[in-house]
Amino acid sequence: MIKPITIYTAICDVCGANICEGTGYSGWCKDGLDNELIELAWIEKDGKNYCDKCWYHDDNDNLILREAANEN
Repeated sequence: MIKPITIYTAICDVCGANICEGTGYSGWCKDGLDNELIELAWIEKDGKNYCDKCWYHDDNDNLILREAANEN
């Protein structure tokens, strides 16, 4: 039997990185993706996803988000 399924991935809204890159997976079920986002230190803020290279906390523990190059 052939049956369609839904899989999910996340794309960084700043740099375009795909959370699946280098994992050997093309996507996960929704719960699996949520777990991967946590494990790989991705965050979601205001409906946007940020990979671990596009956010950090400053010395005062403030969340700092990189801006996309074309948003200037």
